[in-house]
Amino acid sequence: MKPVKAISLLLGLALAASCFADVSDREAQPRKALALTVYNQGFAVVRDLREMYLPREVTEMRFVDVAASIDPTSVRFRSLTDQLGTTVLEQNYEYDLVDSHRLLQKFIDRDIAVMTQDDVLYEGKLLGIDGGQIVMAPVEGPAVTMVQRENIRQIDFPELPGNFITRPTLVWLIQARQARSHEVEVSYITEGINWHADYTLVTSPDDALADLSGWVTLDNHSGATYPNATLQLMAGDVRKLRPEPKLARGRGLAEYDVYYAAERAFEEKAFFEYHLYTLQRPTTVKDRQTKQVELLSAESVPVKKEYIYAGWQGQPHRASDDPTAPESSKKVQVFLELLNSEENRMGMPLPAGRLRTYKTDTDGSLQFIGEDAIEHTPRDEKIRIYVGDAFDIVGERTQTDFVKVSNRIHEESFHIEVRNHKDEAVTVKVVEKLWRWTDWRITQTSADYEKTNSTTIEYLLPVPADGSADISYTVRYTH
Repeated sequence: MKPVKAISLLLGLALAASCFADVSDREAQPRKALALTVYNQGFAVVRDLREMYLPREVTEMRFVDVAASIDPTSVRFRSLTDQLGTTVLEQNYEYDLVDSHRLLQKFIDRDIAVMTQDDVLYEGKLLGIDGGQIVMAPVEGPAVTMVQRENIRQIDFPELPGNFITRPTLVWLIQARQARSHEVEVSYITEGINWHADYTLVTSPDDALADLSGWVTLDNHSGATYPNATLQLMAGDVRKLRPEPKLARGRGLAEYDVYYAAERAFEEKAFFEYHLYTLQRPTTVKDRQTKQVELLSAESVPVKKEYIYAGWQGQPHRASDDPTAPESSKKVQVFLELLNSEENRMGMPLPAGRLRTYKTDTDGSLQFIGEDAIEHTPRDEKIRIYVGDAFDIVGERTQTDFVKVSNRIHEESFHIEVRNHKDEAVTVKVVEKLWRWTDWRITQTSADYEKTNSTTIEYLLPVPADGSADISYTVRYTH
């Protein structure tokens, strides 16, 4: 066998990146600025500003340190120095990245040398890679040697393959009118990066006030690190076509960073039909990192607690001529409501996210009492949080009568009772859905109600401490 050159694959394939990258001064492109706009739909727009020397001829330029999850069709190259005189003739995205398995595949049916951990040398032709072992045909003899990869200390190859790269790379064929240093802006869309908002609401012992804090959580698995970037977050339902499915990538463990801010870290503004949040300082977003930054903080926000009884809720509707009413639920729901206004020390449009609610106990400790998801909430709109179901308040909804007056007219009667086992009086909002037909009229009622839409009425029912209260009504449907 010919002598094997000393090009080695050490355990873990710790190869220097310089062995595989093309040696070219044209890759030395000083980065002048980097901006990252992350959308809460799992993608981001990257804007990379670099200085690049372009000769006055058709030249191949290589642009490294792009995201591994880049959408190559979204790349936009622009010379800010001579935009009209600089043309991209061709663009290629190279992503055949070096790894131990792919490198070994390049040398199947060729001679290699393998040194094991106990200094045993195997030389011969590489026949294949079978899971955790490699298969070799020795220089002499018909026997086949199988070497466990975990027992390999070093592999020597006859030469270096020339079509491997260590980082995803954009390669352009550029024609420039001016031979000079150009300021170049490259922008593209990448998948694999997302953000969402998380909120914490801490209510006072009497549930009258609450402290609200909001955090932005940024999760980066795009395959690139963005150092000292201007970070912007776009909130809204931006329409984007779904990309073709990609092969799964190994993610590893994510690094988790939390950043605290004494003042509001993000500046918000309306942008088209969405809202844009800009971090007021540069930050580094590392690959495989989860980063948290405070979005807002508001203290002593007025809160309204509300009890809702909707006995029909969660039950299937019957046919309009079926006399049987849906089986009633006994759950009384508990909601908290606050106004996103400047008077309440808030007023920033809030991106959608999960809100966790805690209550301060008499000894000052916090107890978790529920969570809900909030939608994108503009300024001066209410935030309504479904916390859970009341333990000591129970509702009961009973159909007391159903009369088929004619084929077109039905009458239905209900009795609703709410029992309060608390040692304080409460007011429960009773919500009734009149679902059989849209043409209806309340013919009898034991209390005043409010019609909130074409199929809904609401009662406000005061219930005494350790007592009960009830409502009765009859509705006539005309078909």
